[in-house]
Amino acid sequence: MTCYSACLLIAGFATNPVFLDVFCGLVGLCSAASVPAAIGTLGAAYPRPSRRKNIAFACFSSGNPLGFGAGALLSGFLNRSMPWRASFWTLAVIYGLVAALSWWTVPPENDCSRCSLDFMTLTQLDWLGAIAIIAGLALLLSGITLAAAAPYGWSTNYIVAFISFGIILIIAFVVWQAIISFGYAAFSSNMFFLALFLQKIRSMSPLLVAVHLLPQVIGGILVNIIAGLLMHYISNKILISVGAVCYVLAFTLLSVMQEDSSYWAFIFPALCLSVVGADFEFTVTNMYVMSSLPLAQQSVAGGLFNTVMRLSSSVGFAVSTAVFNGLDALGVDESNLSSAYGKYRATFFVSLASSGLSLFLLPFLTLKSQGGRSQRG
Repeated sequence: MTCYSACLLIAGFATNPVFLDVFCGLVGLCSAASVPAAIGTLGAAYPRPSRRKNIAFACFSSGNPLGFGAGALLSGFLNRSMPWRASFWTLAVIYGLVAALSWWTVPPENDCSRCSLDFMTLTQLDWLGAIAIIAGLALLLSGITLAAAAPYGWSTNYIVAFISFGIILIIAFVVWQAIISFGYAAFSSNMFFLALFLQKIRSMSPLLVAVHLLPQVIGGILVNIIAGLLMHYISNKILISVGAVCYVLAFTLLSVMQEDSSYWAFIFPALCLSVVGADFEFTVTNMYVMSSLPLAQQSVAGGLFNTVMRLSSSVGFAVSTAVFNGLDALGVDESNLSSAYGKYRATFFVSLASSGLSLFLLPFLTLKSQGGRSQRG
């Protein structure tokens, strides 16, 4: 958290886009390092599946919508009268205080076995697999994202090279690991383009955008609490199925609405439905992953879960951005709202297609309830 705060502080002094992008990337690395440790600490505090563990992880998951809403409102309020740098500096101070408080609030490590950080431990890490998947995804997603803005589109030499080498490295990773994971890729990209739609097409200020997205924040907190209370009573396959259907319904509403459609008729219910899908699936999957590994590997479980979530979100962003930029390159008339809205609608259709594919995977789930008496031992 200390490095997270420091990177936010430095990012506020950025003088060019590359400077800002680099330190925003470092912020992401710091977040990726802290989340598995937090999940591992929480998992170690509740070693056995139970109702209390379900509620504890539901409260942890509710921090996602709560943080999103608080950050959006704070940044929107600051941007009304201050430069954009104020948001970074204010968040740096807040997370600096959180880092200081963590020395007193985070419990000490338990007696579970762990490896020491030495040369022998480093040699046991799968460096080849890590390099292959990181480089492969970076090249593939960069190629997809940059294709529309390239001089010759998809046939530009470096775009072809990026995509080709990216695919080769990903295939090499799959062969090396003999396993591949599929995650949802619709939620994060959809939220980004929905906020952009409200700002560009509906001409809302950042603060108004945050206010209009508040139903998702409030709904996220409530849905996480409900999920925590239900997970030990109801088959988790039902919760996942409800979440998947809510995803499809939410993205269907956004895909069929017009640029001047009523907020309460389309966007509001879409926000409420999408957060049901996101939080049901997030909470259930998180608990399942944590319960599948022993106490000494709770942080590993958190790291795996966080990695799959981030990778799937990156893929969703890359595909949606490629579609958006591709339509933008065709020469969309920005003065015509109906024409300009077309590229936003296309990204909503991408989210709809992605969420629709998940429905075909539901019959293969074998999840049951988690934290019931039969699991407490």
